Amino acid sequence: MVKSDGLLLGFNEDGDYKDVNIELNDGDAIYLISDGIIESRNASTEEQYGKDRLIDVIKRIQPDENPLDKIKKEFSDYTAGKFEDDVSLICIKG
Repeated sequence: MVKSDGLLLGFNEDGDYKDVNIELNDGDAIYLISDGIIESRNASTEEQYGKDRLIDVIKRIQPDENPLDKIKKEFSDYTAGKFEDDVSLICIKG
């Protein structure tokens, strides 16, 4: 179970949010990202990284791989390490 008294990534103090409990089973994962990841562009084609590409990378993560390392490598390779916005990624595993 994940509990927090602080604000989540990208949330606003004045927002109308509800606390929920999410039960994670072994192998489950929740990914929280900033829009800087999906909106970052390929240096050659100017195409955005996009949510579909991120989902594809997540689906290909093997049980013995560190998900943050895998996503970081794929993202860095795609953007050539250049991005205009902040990029944040949190992975919570069950």
